[in-house]
Amino acid sequence: MYLLDTDVVVDLFRNYPPATDWVASQTREEVALPGFVAMEILKGCHDYEEQRKAEAWLRPFRFYWPDEESCLRAYTVFATLHLSHGVGIFDALIAHTAIKYDAQLVTFNAKHYGAIPELSTVEPYKR
Repeated sequence: MYLLDTDVVVDLFRNYPPATDWVASQTREEVALPGFVAMEILKGCHDYEEQRKAEAWLRPFRFYWPDEESCLRAYTVFATLHLSHGVGIFDALIAHTAIKYDAQLVTFNAKHYGAIPELSTVEPYKR
C-alpha cells in the first residue's frame, strides 16, 4: 500500500502531470491518504468554496488513521527528532500511520522522514 504525503497530494490536486501519471500507473497497490494529510489540505484552504472543492476532491480516497500505540510512538519520535531534524507533529503522526499499516510513504520530504528508521519512503516521480 502507498500512503501519500501532503506534497504529493498538492501536486495531484493541481493536476501536475507526473503526479497524476504516477497514481494512474499504480494498478497493483492501494493508493490512500493518512487522515492527517487530508486535514493539512483543508488547512490550506482560504475560504469555504475552496474547502468544499477540496473535500469533494478528497472524497474518493480512503483515509488511514493511527491507533493509540502509533500516536505514542509518534510522540517519542517527535520529542526525539523535532529539534535535531525538524520533524513536525504531523510528520511524526503521518510516519507512524504508514508504519502501522506497513505502507510506503510517498513523499519528497526526505529531510524530515529520513530520520525515522522504521519508515519506508518512495519518491514517486521527478520534480
